[in-house]
Amino acid sequence: MIPRPFRSLMLLAAFALAACASDIPAAAPSQPAATMAAVAPSAEPTPVPSTATPASTATPSERQIKSSIQETLDRFAEAYNDNQADLLDQATDQTNAPFRRFVRSQFDDFQRSALARYGIAEMQVESITPREHGFVLAHISVGGRSAADWPFREVDGRWVISEPTVAQLGAPLKLASEHFTFDTYPWASDVNDALMRMMEQARSNVLARLGRAPEQKAQVFINPIYGLHPFESSFALAYYRPITDTDTITIYAPHSFAFGYYDANAGWEGELENVLTHEYTHLVQHRSFPDASNVSSWMEEGLAEFVSGSTHPNDLRAAVRAGAIIPIIDTTSPAFKQDLEHLSALRQDRALAYGFAYSLVAFIVEKHGGLDGFWALARAYQKSQSLEKAVRDAFGTSYEQFDQEWRAWLEQNYG
Repeated sequence: MIPRPFRSLMLLAAFALAACASDIPAAAPSQPAATMAAVAPSAEPTPVPSTATPASTATPSERQIKSSIQETLDRFAEAYNDNQADLLDQATDQTNAPFRRFVRSQFDDFQRSALARYGIAEMQVESITPREHGFVLAHISVGGRSAADWPFREVDGRWVISEPTVAQLGAPLKLASEHFTFDTYPWASDVNDALMRMMEQARSNVLARLGRAPEQKAQVFINPIYGLHPFESSFALAYYRPITDTDTITIYAPHSFAFGYYDANAGWEGELENVLTHEYTHLVQHRSFPDASNVSSWMEEGLAEFVSGSTHPNDLRAAVRAGAIIPIIDTTSPAFKQDLEHLSALRQDRALAYGFAYSLVAFIVEKHGGLDGFWALARAYQKSQSLEKAVRDAFGTSYEQFDQEWRAWLEQNYG
């Protein structure tokens, strides 16, 4: 399994971006605004009117629920901005133990990160939709740039961030599309069809770019809540795991707290399609290119970012101009290497490392024979398990020359 690392910190960086846009490069424009229709349950009770409805037509109960949710969001933001764990506890459901631990873990990670100095942006509840078991789904604006869809429920007279228990998800469902089988739950019925279509689209994206994809159906697990598998990765929208006789991809449902935040213009659909294309690229490399799959982390992640179209222009531009290029091979330390060859073991800048991994694949494609050049390097690496030897065998040049050419390419494109 190769998950997108530090997902929570990458998403909270969007908060920091909205709060201090002058300090951090703005995010690149994404896809046009996406409809939220896929988030509204088709077989649930009639949705509560949105905030666009005149106040005079809203029921008192709706106003009260939204007012309480807004107080909770204000308390949640204050907890993050002032590092007050007691306020975080007041904003979240303390009766759900797995959820409580997950929320606190994300909070602690943020407070230890460099992002903590930026704080998080204002959060505003825009609309609510009733769900089963006394929950409502709140659509939330975050600093005007990001959005989220989180479940809330009433606890001791206050509406707090929560998620259903496993028992409340309903009986497990098994669904199928042309190339995938799906394990999911009735609680995710509002997004199941959309996620099935998106997985097929992800497969089409990868097949068009790489020219291969296995015919064997892959298994997809749709996680409506974190508590369903509380010891799995909590830092990814989705992740791939190779199994001996099949392959699995796990997706967190977009209406869950674990899914996190997404770009308000692209919608969760735009965010998730890139991630699913990324994860399915891992599957294709593992199954359809077996002679080029046992390679360095930057080759795997860089290829997945390249195929998914995640180009990281602002991150790369800021890093190159600041002289903060992550080296391919760290020659300064005999141990605890902080380089792209050890991407999965990086202690810091993991999200940025994905950008540099992408840049290496893009550089190879442009300067060393397209994707055929990348596969030549990957196959040579799999044989030797040495990047220096693989570069010589694939490109007829030294690693030192390859590294210099890549750095010059970075300066030309991002400097």
